[in-house]
Amino acid sequence: MNIILYTGGIQDGVSAGLLGQITTKFAHVRLELIHTLPDLKQRLSQLPKTIDAGVLIAGDAAQLCELVGMQDFLDGVPLILIVPDFEKETVAKAAKLYPSFICTLDSDWEVVASVLERILLYREKAASAARNQPIPARPHPK
Repeated sequence: MNIILYTGGIQDGVSAGLLGQITTKFAHVRLELIHTLPDLKQRLSQLPKTIDAGVLIAGDAAQLCELVGMQDFLDGVPLILIVPDFEKETVAKAAKLYPSFICTLDSDWEVVASVLERILLYREKAASAARNQPIPARPHPK
């Protein structure tokens, strides 16, 4: 399983606390730390897209707008979006990314880690079910 964590350049206790929770709870998961938007865009452009979940921190309204501008690259990736506040405009912009969970910079990181755990469990079950489905036989031409 692969998780990307985009910190948006936030290097203080916010990203350190979140990183600590994720690494403690998901020692078996590959975690990719991404600090800049160009690096995030480059990573999302790589094929095949092997990202099982993304945790994105938007430290301010400008970063959130830039993330919304990358909506096509984030399509199909379950997201946890961490926004600066719960203002109406902020939540409206954030909703354009169709995140599985939205919280603020002062949220409890244990809750974020629990939501991430559920996302990964769902992805794992879906992948397992897809592997166990029989392949339909192709009809032979007459």
